[in-house]
Amino acid sequence: MDYSKEEKLVIQTSMEYSWDKFWGAIEEAADSKGEMNEVDVAIGLILEGVSFMKGAGMTEVELLDHVKEHYNSIEFDKDGNMIDPISAPELSKSEA
Repeated sequence: MDYSKEEKLVIQTSMEYSWDKFWGAIEEAADSKGEMNEVDVAIGLILEGVSFMKGAGMTEVELLDHVKEHYNSIEFDKDGNMIDPISAPELSKSEA
């Protein structure tokens, strides 16, 4: 799909916002001294996103395609650190 320059900017800004909010929530869970755990918080955020996207009219196939594309885009460096070409394309070996 081709996007205009303005649409690309909105998508990039939205992705950066989502990244910041997600990792902020994970950090808050990690710092909660056992009141929460990171995995359950991540699952909860994903499930809430799925509910929202279904309500917005996204089909199951569209949702799964987005998840698969993102999952398959994630790489790891030699130290086992995650490199996400969507969030850090400059670190990726793949062509983003």
